[in-house]
Amino acid sequence: MSEKKRDWSFYWWLAFLVMAFVSMVKEGVIIPNAYAAIIFAFGAGWSAANLKNKR
Repeated sequence: MSEKKRDWSFYWWLAFLVMAFVSMVKEGVIIPNAYAAIIFAFGAGWSAANLKNKR
């Protein structure tokens, strides 16, 4: 994967995280565990993608 494409996927990931957080705040439903799970899942996927691309 090119460097530029990796940057874009990172920004999409960031935007999704922000939107998820904003919608939770807006609805008045903040579930720290769910939020942590989302971050962990994306973090794990992100690491796996980067490891796969470095080979």
